[in-house]
Amino acid sequence: MFRYFAIVAMFAALQADADDAVQRSEATMDSGAALSELAAAYEISHYTLRNNILIDQKAIEGSAEITIRARSPLATLELDFDGLMDISGIKDAEGALTYSRTDSKIFVDLRQQVASGESATVTIEYSGVPREAIRAPWDGGFVWETSPNGKPWIATALQGEGCDLWWPCKDHADGEPASMDLYFTVPTGLIVASNGVLVDVTESDGRSTFHWQTKVQSNTYGIALNIGDYVLIEMDYESVNGTVIPIKFWALRDNEDRAREFFAREFVDTLDFFERNLGPYPWGEEKLGIVETPHYG
Repeated sequence: MFRYFAIVAMFAALQADADDAVQRSEATMDSGAALSELAAAYEISHYTLRNNILIDQKAIEGSAEITIRARSPLATLELDFDGLMDISGIKDAEGALTYSRTDSKIFVDLRQQVASGESATVTIEYSGVPREAIRAPWDGGFVWETSPNGKPWIATALQGEGCDLWWPCKDHADGEPASMDLYFTVPTGLIVASNGVLVDVTESDGRSTFHWQTKVQSNTYGIALNIGDYVLIEMDYESVNGTVIPIKFWALRDNEDRAREFFAREFVDTLDFFERNLGPYPWGEEKLGIVETPHYG
């Protein structure tokens, strides 16, 4: 049997866990708290995330370009973000913006007040060591492991704690974006599996950048990063509504033979069962994606 699986639409000592809980605010470690007046004043239209994954340092560096639409006049943009992550700058199309932050929030002074119904875009550049999960998926953070063949094997598990542990976001069900572009850069030879459809992979200086895009409104805690020495096993499935759904399974290369047996035996029957009882799979225009992870699913 495989070790663990998680759906994609994806140990330190116990003392380190206790220290981590002290360092991070209660607000950061809880997703979906009541919205403030500022947070309720806008919705998210689009995120573009760019993350360079620094595996040896268990760190990330990147940016989040955030497009919002105001529900009421808005001069200050409130976002959620772990106060232990570093911010090198915040800007819009015209240049740098001023901001302030707490241990769990960023408050960006917009260049001018955004009228109700109008949009604005800001880009936040950041870096740092994101929280490492101790007992994933029951606590949130990154999982930095090694597959049996010695290659890096990395995943995120954030359902309880939310997106703000590793990128600036509106960490609430009200903050689901209409669409996202996700760029992840890793050492060449590793594979990145994430949400949506793989647009392309580009190579530069021994590193590969995977561009994933989803046009499905997504829970931000469900934006999943999975990195490993994967093989892709895939097939097409005809839904009860006639849609052809790509089924894609990223399995560790070490487990390819067993993965192919498992794939042929399990996934179509499972999808048949749910479609008969619950109706058509709702994200068929992108994929049904499954990935082998270093933590329980």
